[in-house]
Amino acid sequence: MGRRLALLIATYEHEDPKLTGLVGPAHDVEDLRAVLENPDIAGFEVEVLVNQPRLVVANAISDRFADSRHDDTILLYFSGHGLKNDNSHLYLAMTDTYRDKLSITGLSADLVDELLGALPSGRKLIVLDCCFSGAYPTGRLGAKGVVADAHTRDRFGGKGRYVLTASDAIEPAWDGDHLHGEVKWSEFTRYMIAGLSDGSADLDGDGEITVDELYTYISARVTNQRPKKFSAVEGVVVFAKNINWRLPSALREDLRSPNAHNRVAAAERLAGLYQVGSDVVRTRVREELGNLADDEHAVVASTATRHLRSILQQPDTAESDDEPPPAMSRRRRRLLAVAAGVVLALAATGMILSNTERGERFCGRPHLLTGPVLAKYREHQRLEKENGRPAVLCPVTSVRAAPVGDGEYAVFDTVHSEYTSWIYWSPSTGAHLAQGEIGKKWAELGLVTGSLGYPITDEIENPGGGRRAAFQNGMIYWHSTRSQGAHPVFAEFFGVWARQGPNEKHERGPLGYPIGDVVRTPDGGRYQNFEGGEIVEHPTRSNGPQAVMIRIFAEWHRHGGREGAYGYPVGSEIQVGRTYSQQFEHNTITWDDAAQQYR
Repeated sequence: MGRRLALLIATYEHEDPKLTGLVGPAHDVEDLRAVLENPDIAGFEVEVLVNQPRLVVANAISDRFADSRHDDTILLYFSGHGLKNDNSHLYLAMTDTYRDKLSITGLSADLVDELLGALPSGRKLIVLDCCFSGAYPTGRLGAKGVVADAHTRDRFGGKGRYVLTASDAIEPAWDGDHLHGEVKWSEFTRYMIAGLSDGSADLDGDGEITVDELYTYISARVTNQRPKKFSAVEGVVVFAKNINWRLPSALREDLRSPNAHNRVAAAERLAGLYQVGSDVVRTRVREELGNLADDEHAVVASTATRHLRSILQQPDTAESDDEPPPAMSRRRRRLLAVAAGVVLALAATGMILSNTERGERFCGRPHLLTGPVLAKYREHQRLEKENGRPAVLCPVTSVRAAPVGDGEYAVFDTVHSEYTSWIYWSPSTGAHLAQGEIGKKWAELGLVTGSLGYPITDEIENPGGGRRAAFQNGMIYWHSTRSQGAHPVFAEFFGVWARQGPNEKHERGPLGYPIGDVVRTPDGGRYQNFEGGEIVEHPTRSNGPQAVMIRIFAEWHRHGGREGAYGYPVGSEIQVGRTYSQQFEHNTITWDDAAQQYR
């Protein structure tokens, strides 16, 4: 088994007075070190460099991983300023980096890329928490020679590498050529530490945290950054273990259920969990299957025993298939011996379990609801009754296995309504009801096989009468008069939407409700219309989606929008007093609110 080697670099003190303003990275890097070194979490061998000059850091990168092997995992983490020169070459700022002499004093990304590219390791993780963004000196907006945003995708790439980057969107205020005030340290590292230390980044509940899961966890929580992920790897790279892993609550309920059908389903889910889970997960699965193998119900016991045999059976064992494994109790052996005859007898009558054990029927229909789907259905009916509304949801299918993942679902219709509804459940998301216009839009997008994935909340009422529901990869919003139907807002666009407005966010912010779905342009870009403007993503630029607010949008749209004289937006709207400006590919639009005119 290969080693896990990490080098953590944090720079927040600089000789150049123009590079100041970072607060707290020393604490963050030490907290990250503690998490990464914990053998129960990540088990990295960690070295830390804090506030060191360029040459020291370059040598450390070369020396730290010099003896790495093909099966090693290496991690390079940097927190500090990321800068670009006028040729758009990325540099990482060290203590002796000068902004005006960036090419000769900064740590070149080309050099870092060359050092890492020469290493034989097949798993290279690069995490860049660069907080220096587009803070242009007053009066030189967009001029040649200005240090541009640090877009890390340009240089870091290649086969066998993951690159996770923090947002380029922290924008400290400049006074002439000098920074004034302090930049709060980014949420990126803190959520990274949180997700690893308590295991909450284990999104699928299998006991392991992959790089993809860690990225998804962080990006869903930061509010003032735009995390990015770029990868060129094969398979799944496990970053850490979930030390606080527990059996999913729905599975625990099924294990304790008096309903034998639910306990059989629990045995099946345990077997599936064993195939994808960590060592901790597998140990717990064996324990629970062992308990079920002693179940008083013959079918439950035989199902658990069959899976336990498969797990415990070694390829070179000489044990007969007709004999239970040696670890089984005498009672378990006896149950196994009679189970086959019991199953055959029940099958001959068409009933493996009694109607009571198999589930419940509703609305006079033959369809059976069981487990978490049944529990969610009962909860919905109870809430409808408590709120004085008729409980009119009736099943049109029994509980079925979901087409993706290890979930279950059932389909319902609503009496006196055109809408179809769904209850979907999975171990990692729980059971949730999708209905009405939101459910209809989700169905148009492919339900769980589509781009949004499983629901992770029921419908939630918004202030002002609208509704929303959250899914694994985004949200769907609807308002009876404002949204022109229900529309999804996917993760990257959702982050931009959330950052607009100093106080109110999302549908209560300046962009308002989405009034259309995401549309892909002929050149490969994307855009989505909102009540108060548009969110646009360039097909090739790495600066992420940009919001064009109503003040700027009117003039931009009048000149042809993306295909017109200004082209795509390349930065966010900047407010100075009562003046609002936004840079586009070919020019800048400025609105003078005091004079009520563009200039």
